[in-house]
Amino acid sequence: MKKLGFDEARRQVLHDKQKKLKQEVDSLQNKVETMQARYPNLQFTYQDPENNFNRKKVHGVLAKLIKIKDVSTATALEVVAGGKLYNVIIDTEQTGKKLLKDGQLQRRVTFSPLNKIAGQRLTPEMINTAENLVGKKNVHTSLSLVDYDKELERAIVHAFGSSFVCDDDSSAKKVTYDPKIMKKSVSLKGDMFDPAGTLTGGSRSQGSSLLLNLSQLIEAEECLAQKKHELNQVELEINELQKTTKQYETLKQRCELQVQEAQHLEVRMAQSSHGVQLDEIRTLQTTIDEQEEVSKTAKDTSKKAKDKVKDLEYKIKNAKSLREEELKEAESQLQQTKKKADKSSKDKKSKQQDVDSLRMEIDELNKDLASCSDQMQSVHEAMAGFDTQINQLKEAQALTKVAVKEAQNELAKLKEQLKACSKEINAKESEQHKLANEKNEIELRLQDLDHQVTKHKKETKEAANTVENMLKNYEWIVDERQYFGQSNTAYDFKANDPKEAGRRIQKLRDTKDKLSKNVNMRAMNMLGKAEEQYNDLMKKKKIVLNDKAKIAAVIAELDEKKK
Repeated sequence: MKKLGFDEARRQVLHDKQKKLKQEVDSLQNKVETMQARYPNLQFTYQDPENNFNRKKVHGVLAKLIKIKDVSTATALEVVAGGKLYNVIIDTEQTGKKLLKDGQLQRRVTFSPLNKIAGQRLTPEMINTAENLVGKKNVHTSLSLVDYDKELERAIVHAFGSSFVCDDDSSAKKVTYDPKIMKKSVSLKGDMFDPAGTLTGGSRSQGSSLLLNLSQLIEAEECLAQKKHELNQVELEINELQKTTKQYETLKQRCELQVQEAQHLEVRMAQSSHGVQLDEIRTLQTTIDEQEEVSKTAKDTSKKAKDKVKDLEYKIKNAKSLREEELKEAESQLQQTKKKADKSSKDKKSKQQDVDSLRMEIDELNKDLASCSDQMQSVHEAMAGFDTQINQLKEAQALTKVAVKEAQNELAKLKEQLKACSKEINAKESEQHKLANEKNEIELRLQDLDHQVTKHKKETKEAANTVENMLKNYEWIVDERQYFGQSNTAYDFKANDPKEAGRRIQKLRDTKDKLSKNVNMRAMNMLGKAEEQYNDLMKKKKIVLNDKAKIAAVIAELDEKKK
């Protein structure tokens, strides 16, 4: 089993690590997809325009090919590059033509071929002038604030090469309009100063900078790639272990069977005579080990005793010298003791002073205690007065309880009355709702009647206007009006129903419309006009005849007066 190199604990660790890495990969994948969905223009997808197309010719969107060094400059750099951030960097213009023709692009794209584009760099003289003008810490070239692959330098210079980034508006203004510089400058908050005289700035869109979010996206993608690589390595190792797992499981089962057989043999052997003798041998061996340990301890004790005897013999031989040493040591201890005694006497004096002060404090406390006793006496007297007040309050409480009970009984009666009033109120409210419904119905009927009255008034007014117009248009109505409704006349409305007449008129109009298709309506209109002229002439003739008669009468009257 050892030759197989299989480690079951290692396999479990790998499975746990695989599970954890899968969770991390899923989480990072969701994060990356969410961030990518915010900026769809940064995703460049295409189909290979030809077989065996080398995708390394397409480097990608410019914004994803740079990395900002300082996040505080993200907004300014975004303003500097502008729409160039969305350009797709390719190797040559031929690659761009192929992609436009056969790449099946889903949106409009601007390509930047590395062999064609060229950008302008700021000269060292301009940079030194700007740094001297506002300070080296307050101005930077845009190109120095981004990291990029040297292979893409032409595209990066084209986007960032000819502008400055300044800490504030005043520095940007000074740099831009200096006669020795005259280049675009952008402040950290995103205001752009152009030597042509234009100023771009103001409120920016809500949310953080595109480049800042993009740097976070790139970090997340790098972390995702790393986690995927780790996951692949773990899965490869798991697959390698899987090759030996089956063989390991077989050997493990065989080993367990052999262990069980060995245990059975040990039990059988222990129950045999050889097993009993083996147990006795083991017991004797244990006893021997214990006796050897006791012997070893006794040897150590004997050695210590011999060392002590030697020490005593030395002290007996050198008793005089040892005694002198002990006397010297005792004298030194005596001197130290005297010093301690002197110090103690000094401490005693200071402590005595403390004792005196404490006695004075005790006297003061005794006096305070006496005054406290007097206060306690007065407190006891006050307590007696309070007991009397408490008794009075208890009597008042008993009377209050009686009053409360009476009030509760009264409250119960009032609740009954309130309950009855509530029933009556509910009945009145239902009646009120009923009356309100009736009121609403009456109001609706009144509105309907008002509407009908308004309608009748309108119809009456229209009828009056119609009658007035008819009187103006048809003069015969004035003469014939007195016969309207009279029996045995043409205007007998009982015999001649106006509605029937209206229907006949409508029928005649329909007949007229049919006939107008066959009859010359122009001639009919001319006939109508001729009839109107005839009637007009007849009226004029009648007037003339009347005037003639009047003139004749006047002449006759004048002739009579002459005679």
